[in-house]
Amino acid sequence: MHKRSLKGNLQRSKRSLKTTKVHEDEVIKLNTLKTRRLVRSILKVPFIMRNDLLFPKRMEESRRNKELKNKIDILLNDNSKLICKNKTLLESLEVLKKEKEFSNLEFQKLILENKNLFEKVLSLEECMEDYNDLKKNVSDLTICIEKFTKEKEIFEELLGSQRSAFGKKGIG
Repeated sequence: MHKRSLKGNLQRSKRSLKTTKVHEDEVIKLNTLKTRRLVRSILKVPFIMRNDLLFPKRMEESRRNKELKNKIDILLNDNSKLICKNKTLLESLEVLKKEKEFSNLEFQKLILENKNLFEKVLSLEECMEDYNDLKKNVSDLTICIEKFTKEKEIFEELLGSQRSAFGKKGIG
């Protein structure tokens, strides 16, 4: 009897395989509940239907885990790229800060130099005013000296005209 039941089961499974090959989609849809119950009772593992196919829930969870792991790997990769980018940006920031400090020092030097030049310009303007005053004084003095020399010549002519024939000089 045991052999007959095995043979019967074997023939039934062969028939079910043939029908599965011929009408696979229809058989899966019709026998879904029976298959779920049978597999659950045997393995005691919950199953999930996806695209009209049965997958163990653990397999689905492992698939989700793989998807999550892939997403995590992508995020970690992106994170490492961002960390590298952040590091290079921080380095460039430090370089820019040093350049700013150097520029500020140069700017302060230029401000001091500008103040010194401005003071020199002011002192030169004062010197130019003094120079112009002195030039005016020189021209005035030149005119006075010219008048004095003319008057001296006139005085000498007067003195020369008063000389006597006896060779005496002077007035009197």
